[in-house]
Amino acid sequence: MSWVKKNIIDSDSIIIALTSYNDNNSKKNSFDLDTLSRSHDFSSILMKDLNNSWYTSGIEGAGSNFGEVVKFLKDICKNYKNVMVIGDSMGGYGAILYGTHINADKIIAISPQTTVSYTQNCIAGDLRFVNWFKSIDNFPEDAKNLRTLLQESSVRSLDVFVSTNHKNDIFHGRNVEGIENVNVIYVDAFDHWMAAEFKRYGLLREIISGFLLNIKTDITCSLGRLSRILKGIIQHEKYFVSHGYLTAIFKIDRSFNIKSFIDIDRVKFQINIMQLHGNCAETVYYIKLSEMINGARNGFFEFRIPVACDTEDTFVISRETLYSGKSAENIGVINNVFDVNTPTIRSMISNTISPEKRDITENMIVNQEISKNTTYDGKYIIHGPYIEVGPGTYMVYVYYEGSFAHDSEVIIDTVLNCGEIFSYRSYKNMNGLAGHLCLPFCLHTKISNFEVRLRLFGQFDGKIQRVILEKLIPA
Repeated sequence: MSWVKKNIIDSDSIIIALTSYNDNNSKKNSFDLDTLSRSHDFSSILMKDLNNSWYTSGIEGAGSNFGEVVKFLKDICKNYKNVMVIGDSMGGYGAILYGTHINADKIIAISPQTTVSYTQNCIAGDLRFVNWFKSIDNFPEDAKNLRTLLQESSVRSLDVFVSTNHKNDIFHGRNVEGIENVNVIYVDAFDHWMAAEFKRYGLLREIISGFLLNIKTDITCSLGRLSRILKGIIQHEKYFVSHGYLTAIFKIDRSFNIKSFIDIDRVKFQINIMQLHGNCAETVYYIKLSEMINGARNGFFEFRIPVACDTEDTFVISRETLYSGKSAENIGVINNVFDVNTPTIRSMISNTISPEKRDITENMIVNQEISKNTTYDGKYIIHGPYIEVGPGTYMVYVYYEGSFAHDSEVIIDTVLNCGEIFSYRSYKNMNGLAGHLCLPFCLHTKISNFEVRLRLFGQFDGKIQRVILEKLIPA
């Protein structure tokens, strides 16, 4: 596979994106920022240095040495009015190196190394890549430090992004401070692999859009705004147990149009419920922000699930904000934690309507390869039945005969859209189970392709008997 990928179209702008460190040949079949190659608005060149020479030597498909690669880029870029070079980590070093030599209009370096001098990195205490730096022998020692290059060149515009959580990256940022047209931005979030977080939070798109539209961007301001919005979506929340149900009520901010500020489809809330007694270690629910907005009444959204508890018990509940599938804690959106005490008498489900029971065993897919003498690491015992399920509160039961090894963990989850988990329960203490596992869940809208899965970490000597889906409360 070539180390260069081009997307040349009729446009005024071109973006050159350089891939980061090739750890154990992990970049052999991929490029960082590959989505840039599919744009219809600008041309792009993706490059990678699989030899980890920090772009100081040849690049297959562009030139056999550094000088030839620079000429390759210059010959292409002379046809464009606007040229950007971007990269992170090793690619950030390459972005500054190439960008300065081809006189790029804009250089973006995220968590870059700014010197590949073995001696300078050792003195600074950054030993991450010094063994690779020893092998860079085609560059004179005084040329390995980008500070020297930037001081001797008239760089047009260079933005260096550095996380304040990474001391080695701070050294490399400090190394290029105080140079004309070089702007070092210290971000109070993330870590060395900040580029992935920039992409997740939409900041990379903002940087590139700003370049294409010639608009000044302020990433720290955008991060702060996003953090404030995510913190303020839920203004108040309350959890309580009554008549065998755990109810959560959320007050959603309606003072501004959230949809105009963020992509609400990227936001979910993860509700973690820990019950201090019993076999289940943790029950987790994922609630989409769009679901909360659409299901709210007068700004209040209710989530209700059945719970079983003997005598007095305590639930520890935490609510975590997710953005694009991961926690937003790294931008200051911290978890909220609550203790919920249950009544001193046994809570029983109070329901004047008989539950609707549905035996879905026949349509389940059972793994016939499960062996009692084998220890599994996340093997699916059952999954299915890919059916349509309407709104309501449910309990799914998986009945089995036999036993799990006492140190096993079994996870039962519910899934929609062929892989999107919206609830799961983890069982870690397998002693004393009464021949079944269960998971309560709540649906506010009709879903297709509903799936139940049972995953095993450990050993199981037995077989699955039945899977029952029980609707407890009509919508």
